[in-house]
Amino acid sequence: MFQVAFAGLTHDHVWGEVPAWLDQPGVDIIAACDPNVALTDRFTEETGVTTTFASVDDMLNDIEPTILHINTSNFESAQIAERALTSGIHVVLEKPLAANFEQAEGLLETWRHSPAKLMINWKDWWSPSYQLAAQMVEKGAIGKVQRVQCRMGHAGPRRIGCSPYFVDWLLDPVKNGGGVMVDYGCYGILAALHYLGFPEEISATGVTVRPDQHGKLDDNAVITMNYSHGQALAIASWTQSPPERQLELQGDLGTIWVTDRNLEVQTAESERLSMTPTDQDIEFHHAAEYMVHCLQNDSDIKGAFSPEFGFNTQFLLDAALKSFANGQSVTLNN
Repeated sequence: MFQVAFAGLTHDHVWGEVPAWLDQPGVDIIAACDPNVALTDRFTEETGVTTTFASVDDMLNDIEPTILHINTSNFESAQIAERALTSGIHVVLEKPLAANFEQAEGLLETWRHSPAKLMINWKDWWSPSYQLAAQMVEKGAIGKVQRVQCRMGHAGPRRIGCSPYFVDWLLDPVKNGGGVMVDYGCYGILAALHYLGFPEEISATGVTVRPDQHGKLDDNAVITMNYSHGQALAIASWTQSPPERQLELQGDLGTIWVTDRNLEVQTAESERLSMTPTDQDIEFHHAAEYMVHCLQNDSDIKGAFSPEFGFNTQFLLDAALKSFANGQSVTLNN
């Protein structure tokens, strides 16, 4: 039985992750920590687990979980992950790897010297439609991918009802690492890496459309990644209604359009085909299931959820932020 503890509860995604861990065979949730009593009370109400702490230090000084699922700010999560990995505790943390590249470097180095596993949880990447699209590309359904476009947007953290605990750090450039370019642009970078590899050049622009909501943070951003064999665009918005999560994969034989629930594919020789993949079409459905699988089989965490992939995404995100800051494209030596 793997014992799981939750470090921090201010990341709203945690309330979608808790049920997955509760339903996962071979897992026992033993504790959680957060300085906000309202959040630990909610955790107890939703899980029945009464062992809660005010801080990570208090918790890890008292218990020794097998797995720590971290749900704090991006800045804090990297720090907590380093401590856990040093103690041999397996870690799941929410995307991206850290708040900045320096943290990512330190975390990757710590993981390399630890016996524990590290998983980066890209929530949308578990979607059956995203996974089926990847399978279709791998089987050559649209030929060689030449262009990737990822659009991620909603009306903004406050306007869509994010909790004040989440908003507090999501709109903090230090704790989050930036604005929407970090929050949603990272998904486009992840997709570009997965389907096209490392770009030769990256550039980024961003604007603040709603300063009343987001202060000086960028709330609309575009990241462009250029390749000798293609191009990728990451388009991110905190001012968009209705919300959108769309991935477009253009190959030399056809195109795949992916949303969080549906998938469409069309080639030069076929009409557009629409599909709604289900859980039965994929092997793994969430971080809890995949982490337990890797521990039971002593296998490496692979693909987008791996530390290496997370680090590469953070590297390109850092390059995009530098381009945004100085107004110049960044040439990459791969």
